[in-house]
Amino acid sequence: MPERTVLERGAELAVLENLVRRVRDGGSALVVLDGPAGIGKTTLLRSVRARAEAAGLPVVTGVGSELERQFGFGVVRQLIEPRLAAAGAARREQWFTGPARFARPVLEEAPGPVDAVPADAFGAALHGLYWLLAGFADHGPFLVLVDDVHWADLSSLRWLAYLARRLDGLPVGLLLAVRAGETPADPRAVEEILASPLCQVLRPEPLTATAAGDLARVELGGPVAAEFAAACVDSTGGNPLLLTELLRGLRAHRVTGAAEETGLVPEFGVAAIATGVLGRLRRCPPETGQVADAVAVLGPAATLAQVERLTGLGGPQVRACVRRLVALGLFVVDGPKFVHPMVREVVYRDLPTGARSALHERVAGLMQARAAGFERAGPDQVATHLLPVAPAGVAWRVTALRAAAAVARTRGAPETSAAYLARAIEEGPEVEPELYAELGRAQLHFDGLAAVRTLGIAHERADAAARPALTVDLARALLTVGRGAEGLSLITAAVTAAEGSTTHGYLQSELYFLGWQHSGTAPMITRRLAKVDGTDESGLLGLRSCHEVFRLGSPVLALAQARRALAGPALYTEHWGPHMSAVMTLIRCDDLDRAAAVTSEAVTHARRQGSFLRYALSTCLRVQVRLRQGRLDLALADAEESIGDRDPGWQPLAAHRYAHYLDVLLALDRTDDALELLYRMELDGELPELWHFNQVLDVRGRLRLAMGDLDGALADFTECGRRLASWDVRNPAVIPWRGYQALALHTAGRRTEALAVLEPELAAAREWGLPWTLGTVLRIAGTVTGGRAGEALLAEALAVVEQAEVGLVHAEVLTELGLLRHRLGAEQSARETLRRALAVAEQCGAIATGRRARAGLRAAGGRQRRAEHTGPAALTGTERRVAALAADGRSNPQIAAELTVGVRTVEMHLTNAYRKLGVSGRTELTAALGG
Repeated sequence: MPERTVLERGAELAVLENLVRRVRDGGSALVVLDGPAGIGKTTLLRSVRARAEAAGLPVVTGVGSELERQFGFGVVRQLIEPRLAAAGAARREQWFTGPARFARPVLEEAPGPVDAVPADAFGAALHGLYWLLAGFADHGPFLVLVDDVHWADLSSLRWLAYLARRLDGLPVGLLLAVRAGETPADPRAVEEILASPLCQVLRPEPLTATAAGDLARVELGGPVAAEFAAACVDSTGGNPLLLTELLRGLRAHRVTGAAEETGLVPEFGVAAIATGVLGRLRRCPPETGQVADAVAVLGPAATLAQVERLTGLGGPQVRACVRRLVALGLFVVDGPKFVHPMVREVVYRDLPTGARSALHERVAGLMQARAAGFERAGPDQVATHLLPVAPAGVAWRVTALRAAAAVARTRGAPETSAAYLARAIEEGPEVEPELYAELGRAQLHFDGLAAVRTLGIAHERADAAARPALTVDLARALLTVGRGAEGLSLITAAVTAAEGSTTHGYLQSELYFLGWQHSGTAPMITRRLAKVDGTDESGLLGLRSCHEVFRLGSPVLALAQARRALAGPALYTEHWGPHMSAVMTLIRCDDLDRAAAVTSEAVTHARRQGSFLRYALSTCLRVQVRLRQGRLDLALADAEESIGDRDPGWQPLAAHRYAHYLDVLLALDRTDDALELLYRMELDGELPELWHFNQVLDVRGRLRLAMGDLDGALADFTECGRRLASWDVRNPAVIPWRGYQALALHTAGRRTEALAVLEPELAAAREWGLPWTLGTVLRIAGTVTGGRAGEALLAEALAVVEQAEVGLVHAEVLTELGLLRHRLGAEQSARETLRRALAVAEQCGAIATGRRARAGLRAAGGRQRRAEHTGPAALTGTERRVAALAADGRSNPQIAAELTVGVRTVEMHLTNAYRKLGVSGRTELTAALGG
């Protein structure tokens, strides 16, 4: 619709002009235009684009297409590829450094060998594309416009949701147009965009009779009667596009808009667009209809060269047809493109099914052959045109679809990959087992039941060499759909069959790892692990070390087993699952320096490999290390990094990451945020009886305890203990649930019960003897016991943790000891202890503990010395590093990329650093830091 039809949109244009100003000045903005087809969303987008460019604000644009909904990251590529193409090689390489490297596979045509591509590329792609966009923003603000978001491909839609939640802090404006009433590829993604705190939704209203009269005067060449304009609104609902088409139809019949012509309006108003568009086309020469049909099939990216090749018409003839279609109001003036998606829909759906299929097949063939005009078509574009074509057993189609599936897999679009593979299988006639295997592995990311069916077929038809890996894949799929017993039976049979072979140890460790995830099968696996001895298989060693911890065995033996398990590159291979257990053993045995080194190396390797799932899990493991070390700022950064928008793979692993994120939020006194996350991720109700949900129960119980929900907390701790019995967990180093249960009982005034619960917990902690575990349980025991006996327990706890690298527990112990001394009347000792507690808590970033210590210090008649919370010495490690990078001239996005954290996290650390250093901005940092 041309600019002249922007009627009654003053309020919308004012908001959009404000968006342009805000972004041009370095702010962030998100606006969604929501409304029915033809209401004027596209016109508003064109208008704001013109205003932005006039203001010197660069604009990148994309548009969803019904034809290309299976084209993985298609809309994203429209937005990003032109910017990359216009940049020099050096700048492109600069943009692809750091986390942005994860975006490379999305933007490269060749996927590389399928076996080299990580199975969890989707999360990596979201992460990398965000950082690539942040790199663009580092060179100046810009505006992102996306029309027809409801037709965006699934991957692009999810990335837009990912971006919407992280937009704040980037000098980027995001303006999206979505059609009301259309079901997008992922409705939840659209809901998440609309739920963003930045989001402002504009819903243009239908035009009034006054505006209809103005439009009619333009289209009909003179003023119209008021009743005629009112009839036009009644007939079209005030929809601008329908109104325009109605008026053009009336004009073709020489209607002038007189009052006596009002009765003609309803007759023309029925199916105004279809009637008008098809009527105009049918009055044209046949070749004009051919060009319109070709553009309808080729989609919004059609070129003149492609239209010439598809229609067989000469260049001058095609250009003449395009000019004619522009004159008819069907094409825009700057290319072979329809003025509105609804117009394209009318032409496309008017094509007979056979003719439509034949055109798609011809386009696919031209693309596959790299014919003139189609040289740059990628495998996914070929596949997009093959999807609507009936299967016919054509070999090249299978090859093309499979290649497209590999590209989609590389780009992290498993649903798209699965659609292409399913279509390849339909093509037939003979289907390789590996094709089913590829489809099943893709389905495992989003549809467990379908994956079970498909992998079952692949497993049944696979040869001996391929069967072991398929056995593991199928068993994992069975476990995700609640059929773990079948999966274990499958692997057990494979283990027996592989006795003496090179795959035996691999299958056995996978059997134990998978079987150990569910409370129903955990006892059997526990019995089998107890019999494992003398093995050199690294996966089994990792699991055996974990079992040694669980059963309250020897920490020396457990550490030795874990170190042997991690001696090789096991964390960096496909067989990484069982080795996570070895890392957890390092953490539970307080070998935190080694655990930090191992997890950091794993994070770095996962970044290089482009494996988001391993990257997320590695950062999650490092969260636990940093929590125990008392480095909460870094723990928070890792926790935020470990959370993906659509956690690929296995749901319990997502629960694992959310549990530790909640743990960090709790330590930071962000209980409201933690509670909101708990509800948002639906972790507030009944939980599956899988291992990682035990950690959710633990942190949920502590959150409820912190918020005063004692009944809820006791229920969670009791349930956690019941479940842990299935794994024969006797060691509070794993989860000290009895200690927290005792604390909840004590808070509820049930001290006798609390002391009874504590007795076995304290005995187990003393037997294990390591600082984090013993310090934690002694702290709780001292708090519950109270009096001089409690003070003795807390003093013992302090002696245990004081020289250990367990900063958070150290701060907690000092706080409880100071508070108890205050209650016992030892005010000076209490003040000294609480000042130490406050200093350690602030160094850790432990806000919740610091708040309690500060309140206790005031109650004991003391006050915090200013030197303790201002100046360079008060900075945490991350605050100091962020401040140093800012002083060195780095922008917030550059700092965020270097530290692999969010821009908002950088802003938080800078704000804290400014406050502690007493400065107002970057220019003062160097002097304040003593540089």
